Amino acid sequence: MFSSNSTIDISYTNMNNPVNHMKWHFGEYNKQYLNQQLETALLLPILAIIVVFLSVFLVIVFKRNPAIVLSTV
Repeated sequence: MFSSNSTIDISYTNMNNPVNHMKWHFGEYNKQYLNQQLETALLLPILAIIVVFLSVFLVIVFKRNPAIVLSTV
């Protein structure tokens, strides 16, 4: 298990050891890396969902009363 501030050694010499190589494949080394990647990977879909909801909201408001949207632009 890794603490949040540990460094991960994925150098060629370390991965050349079969035990370390298998640990890499089974997730002992890449838990911290995957957590970091997951945070970055979730950011874009969340932003996309927000943009879609705002767009739908503006379309609904514009259909009800076009003057409101045009006065804010």
